[in-house]
Amino acid sequence: MRRVASLLGDFPGHAFCQDCLAERLSVPGPTAWAAAKALAAGPEFELGAWFCSHCLDRPKDVVHVRWIQPAATSEHDRPERERFRFNTDDPDQ
Repeated sequence: MRRVASLLGDFPGHAFCQDCLAERLSVPGPTAWAAAKALAAGPEFELGAWFCSHCLDRPKDVVHVRWIQPAATSEHDRPERERFRFNTDDPDQ
């Protein structure tokens, strides 16, 4: 399981299918996938249906480092006034 976690951590923007994960680690596919499923039970990793970043095969089950969702923009994050203003009413422009 540590080897799977280490590989996924080395490629944080990549998703791996069972076959590519097994090939990279030189272990049987079911062994690699069992470790991936165990890791996905925690907060750092996630399973999902997507394209594998390595074989780019059809959408299938992949494992990856959990992607962080951007924080929602609140009213407090917005500037108090507009910084740029474009005036399209001016006929000379």
